[in-house]
Amino acid sequence: MARAVFGRHSTVEVPKTAMSAAGSIRKDKIVCLLDNAERTMLGRYVEQKYGLSPAQYRRYCGLPDDYPMAAYGFYMDKVNYAMLKRSNDPARTWPEPVRPIEGSVTDKVIFCLLDGEGKTSLIGHLYEKYGMTWDEYRKHCRLPENYPCVAPYYTGERSYLEGLKQS
Repeated sequence: MARAVFGRHSTVEVPKTAMSAAGSIRKDKIVCLLDNAERTMLGRYVEQKYGLSPAQYRRYCGLPDDYPMAAYGFYMDKVNYAMLKRSNDPARTWPEPVRPIEGSVTDKVIFCLLDGEGKTSLIGHLYEKYGMTWDEYRKHCRLPENYPCVAPYYTGERSYLEGLKQS
């Protein structure tokens, strides 16, 4: 076991790397370089088992910043699942909104009107969960053209919130 130091106060007991990065990325699995465990979500595994964030794991193992922490097949399964939802239902019916438009946009969060979940950006959430594009969502929920898809804090557009407060 080696002692890895991250920051001033973060020290973690971590084994030496068991293998090299070459060949550790496969279509459906990624091999953990610390213990040769095969995972689809390596980031979550390393965090739970060793207490390392993905950035710390990459740094400790000498990996580039763009080294994937989830298997390519895992990402593609999510994308294919969303596309399958879109293509299998010709009528493409979606749930009715459970939340009113008023109060759905806050400074740092936008609440999905279909399920009430708060997100900083709705586009990915809508596509993954409902197979729905942003335009389809806006039409389905009868939202105005200027309704934001990303929380105003993250885009710097506070004018939308100010307009809501004035009316």
